Amino acid sequence: MAKYIKYGISATIMFGIVTYGSFKYHQIRSFEEEYYKNSNRKRQFLFNIHQNLAIQYDKSVDSYEDLSKINQYRKILLSYAQGFVLETAIGTSRNLKYYPSGVKVLGIDWSSNMLEAAMQKSVNHISYSYKIDDTENLTFKDNVFDTVVDTFGLEYYVNPDKALKEMKRVCKKDGLILILTCGQSLYQGLNFFLNYKTPYTVCNYGFFPNRNWEQFIKEEDFEILKKERKINGTVYMYVLRNKK
Repeated sequence: MAKYIKYGISATIMFGIVTYGSFKYHQIRSFEEEYYKNSNRKRQFLFNIHQNLAIQYDKSVDSYEDLSKINQYRKILLSYAQGFVLETAIGTSRNLKYYPSGVKVLGIDWSSNMLEAAMQKSVNHISYSYKIDDTENLTFKDNVFDTVVDTFGLEYYVNPDKALKEMKRVCKKDGLILILTCGQSLYQGLNFFLNYKTPYTVCNYGFFPNRNWEQFIKEEDFEILKKERKINGTVYMYVLRNKK
């Protein structure tokens, strides 16, 4: 009898795994089919994911960032920030403590839940505020900010090229654009894995891990003052001077 119960439990577990796997597969296929047809569908799909991730976001990435030295990269990148700073896709404001004293930071995100999490954090060495806004369609006038910062936001945008153009537009001539993002590796074997898991990553976490940022960030658009690639080339760090 115990033997049959054991088999029954195993069969139930296997059925559950197969059912869930089938559900996720069809969810991913449905998203892939719609993704290339309807931009409004893409944006609403990703927006909903970001809203839902906000509460647990910090807990889900804290250990990874500590082990992978991401926090060190944030600190290095933000040491270049100066003057009036716009931080796009600020999320839960993980950069706040790394800004140099004296800057004034305006952080934006399209997710109200992310900004609510950001508002739970505080520092005393800088002036900062938050606003709901969309990096792909910024509501600011041209030439407003001395520095524009985007850390791990580019991989979340539906149209990253449009987001970069908006960053460039609102940044002053000769101002700085500071970017930290993840994307394609230096190794093709790893890129195969990133491409394979991209639908799952998009559907569950709302970002694209396989973009090649060297195709988006070009010398004809920006003066590249610093470019580094970390963690097998999957983390890109840029310090850019804005050309107008």
